[in-house]
Amino acid sequence: MSALIALWILKEPTPMRIYIASIVVFVGLYIIFMDQTQGLSLKGNLFALGALLCMSALFIALKKYQKASRIAYVSLGGLIVAFISLPSALGEVDLSGIGWILIMGIIVTPFSRILIGVGTRYLIPAEMGLLMITESILAPIWGWWWLNEIPPIPTILGGAIILAGISWNAWMQLKSVSFRSQS
Repeated sequence: MSALIALWILKEPTPMRIYIASIVVFVGLYIIFMDQTQGLSLKGNLFALGALLCMSALFIALKKYQKASRIAYVSLGGLIVAFISLPSALGEVDLSGIGWILIMGIIVTPFSRILIGVGTRYLIPAEMGLLMITESILAPIWGWWWLNEIPPIPTILGGAIILAGISWNAWMQLKSVSFRSQS
C-alpha cells in the first residue's frame, strides 16, 4: 500500500524487489491467519484497513517532509490513537497489568516509533511497511521466549516465509548498493 501511495503522491517509483517481497509477505500472513478467518468482521477489517492507510500516510509524510520533527509526528499519532481507543479500554484493563501497560506506552512504543520515524530518512515508504511487519512476526517469538507460549505451526511457517521475504529484499538491496559503489 505504501508503494502505491508513494507512487501517487511522491511520484516515487518502488523497486520491483519490494513488490516481490510484499507478495511473499502476503503469502506468509495468509498462512498465519488462514485458520482464523471464521470470526472476521467487517468492522475489524475496516479498522485494519484504516491502520494500514494511516501507517502508509505517516511513512509518506515523513519521507516528503524530511526536516519535520519525528517526535511531533509520533506524539500526534499516539495522542490520536489514545483518544480513539480510550472509550473501548475503560473498564477493560486489569489493574495487575497496569505497570506493563505504562512501560509499553511510555517507553517501548514511543522509542520504537521514533526509530521508525528516523528510518524514513533512509528508506522508502514501502520498505518501512515491510519492516513494520517484522514487529508482528517477532511478537510470537517474544511470547515463546518470555511466557513459554508455543506458537502454532502455521504461525512459525508463515513467520519464516515473511522473514525470508524481508531478508531477500534486504539482500537484493545490499547487492544493488554494492554493485553501484563498485562502478
